[in-house]
Amino acid sequence: MDISFERLISLFLNKLKFILLVSIIVSLGTYVYSNNFLDKKYTSSSTVLIAMNSETMQNSSTELTVTKNLVDNYIKTLYTENFFSLAANEVNRVLNTNYTSSQLKSATTIKASSAEKSSSDFNLSYTSGDPELSQKVLVIITDCALSYVNDKGFPNKLMRIDDPTYPSNPSFPKVKSNTLYAFLIVFVASTCFFYFREIFDNRIKNVRDISGEYDLFILGVIPDFVSPKPKRTKGYHTYSNSYSKEESKNGKFEE
Repeated sequence: MDISFERLISLFLNKLKFILLVSIIVSLGTYVYSNNFLDKKYTSSSTVLIAMNSETMQNSSTELTVTKNLVDNYIKTLYTENFFSLAANEVNRVLNTNYTSSQLKSATTIKASSAEKSSSDFNLSYTSGDPELSQKVLVIITDCALSYVNDKGFPNKLMRIDDPTYPSNPSFPKVKSNTLYAFLIVFVASTCFFYFREIFDNRIKNVRDISGEYDLFILGVIPDFVSPKPKRTKGYHTYSNSYSKEESKNGKFEE
């Protein structure tokens, strides 16, 4: 059955209150669940810089190429089992913990500062359930990274730019984002539900549905009329305007 744009707009406006109600309820449920039932994670981050020397720049074709290659090589050098074994031993010694190299590696991220990898710095981050612990562990990992790379005799040394930050807000879950996404998803899904239900609804609801599907002449329409309930007055009941003589004499009804 063909549906006009005006009919879809009318349907949307008619169901808007219900769509908004469902969207608000689901988004509030998402907010409560994200804020109270999901374990919070805190991420501390720091930035290190590759000190570019003139010899390296002279031997390279372009600055962008050498920068990209150096960042990739340094990240690969650090993202190894050997480095995280040394880092885990140092973390356990200083903080009196019992981390394994795989646990430390899974919670640590090392990536270029920019998506194009055109800058000579990269970021290190560590995530845990305790913000203070995240910062302390990352301080040790960053120190280990500097000494690990610089002790290998690479021509370009690593330098610390930013000290590990203290994560005052959790990195997971994203409560505000989850709430907004839940509202938008339910709003769109509810709108699509009513839209497709109207498209596949082949019931005849008005004269347009008949004239649009069949080449018939409409003689008339029977209105959907509901008679009003009889009025009630104190002590009397009015059911009709005509009474028998006996009823009028007895005074059971009055006009």
